[in-house]
Amino acid sequence: TTTTTTTTTIQSRIKTPMNRTRFWCPRWGRKNDATSSPSSFSPLLAQMRPLFPVKKTMQTTTTTTKRSETTTKIAAISQPTEAEEPQKRTTRRDDSNDYDSDDEGVSYEGGFSCDISGEYEDKLTRKQTHVLDNCRTTLDFKTKIICTLGPSSRTVEQLENLLQTGMSVARFNFSHGSHEYHRETLDNLRKATENTGLMCAVLLDTKGPEIRTGMLENGEPVQLHQGEELILTTDYEVQGNAKKIAVSYPDLAKDVKQGSRILCADGSITLRVLETDIAKGEVLCRCENSAMLGERKNMNLPRVNVNLPTITEKDRDDILNFGVKNNVDFIAASFVRKGSDIDIIRNVIGETPGKRIGIISKVENMEGLDNFEDIV
Repeated sequence: TTTTTTTTTIQSRIKTPMNRTRFWCPRWGRKNDATSSPSSFSPLLAQMRPLFPVKKTMQTTTTTTKRSETTTKIAAISQPTEAEEPQKRTTRRDDSNDYDSDDEGVSYEGGFSCDISGEYEDKLTRKQTHVLDNCRTTLDFKTKIICTLGPSSRTVEQLENLLQTGMSVARFNFSHGSHEYHRETLDNLRKATENTGLMCAVLLDTKGPEIRTGMLENGEPVQLHQGEELILTTDYEVQGNAKKIAVSYPDLAKDVKQGSRILCADGSITLRVLETDIAKGEVLCRCENSAMLGERKNMNLPRVNVNLPTITEKDRDDILNFGVKNNVDFIAASFVRKGSDIDIIRNVIGETPGKRIGIISKVENMEGLDNFEDIV
């Protein structure tokens, strides 16, 4: 008769990732008691990971009864001594089971402790492996935060604050602003990264082949009322009003049909097509809700495969004369509808120094959703 009882007590190992790094903070201490639980740790310590793995304390008791003969074996793996700890903190791993492979490229001298203000007591040496891989001691970020930079967030001081509070990617919206304007912002961003020692990716967001409403009389928004009729015209020179609105898509009257829906201003306005006049380039619609409509608002045609180029001449100029020249990290391609759109953008970049730029596909209509797998 053999009875085996295994009791394993493992001191909890904090596994909360902190931007792919591990830190050991002796100032906050740690529990050496094998019965400690994570709840007994301080909240700040609970956000840190040990620089070296906490050894497991394992007790295995095997009792064998055979012809009145009993044998007990107890094996224990002890905690590292204080003399062993400094050596372990400065020695890279030999056993891949002790550390995750994503720590490659990170080196430490000694251990170091830090407080909530992020001040260091000992020296930390870090080799950055990716533009999105930052060493943060007080912020626990797994999700990357993309911040759109604009008039209220482009000074060096403001950008430093954004970096210190978690900005991972700076988005430059090329639907607005000149190359000179964006270059000034980029210069400020790079100065802020130098001052803070934090890296930040640069994302160029193209304007894309979008459909927009036109200008309005006196430049004032118009009030649309539910149930009223509205004419959409492809003559983009028309100054719109509550009865007629210009649209930038020349084939609108050809592509929509009676009963089709048209969404304006991020879907806040829904229009239902009543009839089309291809010769005049006009579409008669009925408003399905009441709302205010401003100038140059976006327009979406659900379930319509629009006849628009993948990238416009403006997009091409922005990519080559700003993105490539200024070594941006990502291009956000607006209104990607099929996989070949990505190939076209790659061909535009060609063998330039920007050939390693990452492309983010912005799927913004049903055609893109239908071709999602092809795009990926």
